Amino acid sequence: MNCLALPFGRRAALALAGGVITPAMLAPVAAAQDVLPTREIQLLVGFSPGSNTDLLARVLAEALQPRLKRPVRVRNRPGTGGGVATEAVVWAEPDGATLGFGAPSLLIAQHVARGLPYNPRTQLTWIGIVAATPVVLLAAPDHPARDLRSLGEVLRAHPDTRCGTPGAGTFLHLATVLLMRALGAECRAVHYDDLERAMFDLQTNGLQLYANQLPVGLAMMREGRARALAVTSRERHPLAPGVPTVAETVPGFELVGWYSLIGPRGMPEALVERLEHVAMEVVRDPAVVARLRALGAEPVGVTGAELASMLQEENAKWAEAVRAVGLAGTR
Repeated sequence: MNCLALPFGRRAALALAGGVITPAMLAPVAAAQDVLPTREIQLLVGFSPGSNTDLLARVLAEALQPRLKRPVRVRNRPGTGGGVATEAVVWAEPDGATLGFGAPSLLIAQHVARGLPYNPRTQLTWIGIVAATPVVLLAAPDHPARDLRSLGEVLRAHPDTRCGTPGAGTFLHLATVLLMRALGAECRAVHYDDLERAMFDLQTNGLQLYANQLPVGLAMMREGRARALAVTSRERHPLAPGVPTVAETVPGFELVGWYSLIGPRGMPEALVERLEHVAMEVVRDPAVVARLRALGAEPVGVTGAELASMLQEENAKWAEAVRAVGLAGTR
């Protein structure tokens, strides 16, 4: 099963390391500072402080601030699987003062939610993808499974095993469902808006499993608060070489989450070009690259123009996945 969430492939994900981004992508933008808002720029994050999206958004905000010569503040607005923050971006003034940090949940939401009041593909400005991370399956410290094979046996014997997610219909919820199906097993999903509460429950065995993206997963592993059973990248991750891939047990399984800078529809072209240019510059910065990789993320440089075809492919893939696992219209 191939569940790759980056249809532009591994070459693009590693483009920054190999210098594949073309000079035209980094050419000076004619639009100067006057296209930017004069006030503080808010970067809205749809998940709680300390979440994967939050950690990476803060790296981006810190790097954007000196380049834009404006304060860039991360504002957490958790709720409905990232939907609260996304809707705030959709209805914001298109002047660049309100931006968002999007992830696959943006596209998944329209297939899971009933009557979503906006279309994320047409009512947002997609400025560019800046990072990608695999998912790591974490187990409680005392969980009896030591690998995916034994986990499958445990789950088939105990299908009421509690597995945490950041919300019904989110990327990580869907990733958990797909992973369970690949193992021929199931678990009982428990949804949390509060990541710290979920991690506390996992550490204290109130939860047995939690599929999380690598930035938070690494911290849990390093602190001994959870054990990693598998990672969903194609190859073992250099920061966790002892953790096997899911594909070593389920050939072909691969799942990667991406993070994109987004804004409201109707932003002036010069402003979008300015933000895109700076975002691509940021993920070329060796210091930013090092910080992202230390968190388990891969810097990615995919521009808004390149995103158009990708979003169409991504939307079709997630629509099919949502239908396949019976989540359509459940939220």
